[in-house]
Amino acid sequence: MKKTLFIFACTLAITVAHAKVKTFPDSPRIVPLSELSYEKIRELLHCQNSPFTVELKHGAVVPLQFLTRNRVFSAMLDPNLTFKIEKTCYLRVVNKQCYLSDDLVHWQKPGRFLDGEAAYELKPGINKGFLLETTLVPSEDDQED
Repeated sequence: MKKTLFIFACTLAITVAHAKVKTFPDSPRIVPLSELSYEKIRELLHCQNSPFTVELKHGAVVPLQFLTRNRVFSAMLDPNLTFKIEKTCYLRVVNKQCYLSDDLVHWQKPGRFLDGEAAYELKPGINKGFLLETTLVPSEDDQED
């Protein structure tokens, strides 16, 4: 399951890009993220058009192990990196492109949901380490009225 969630998170990160709002004529059935198996998430990531829309429900917590390496260093979050859904939204794939919506009508690439002005704060951490806290504030044109 952790591998599945890692693939899901990586796909979201890779598809981050700015795009205009789209609408789609169809409405595939809605499946909560908690009900998806590893096979269903793979199907979603590799399909031309998703046969279902994934509901990312407010308050859901997704644990994820994270490891990255390069020639100079490696980084690992142990035991887990935890993603918490702060606002219910929906994910679907259309023409091999990932889209998110908060109303099931207007669909945008994930960049609209994941970008903004970053604020950073470095604090002392537990066990002699550091805590780097970041907060993304939506751009003025993305803020709700």
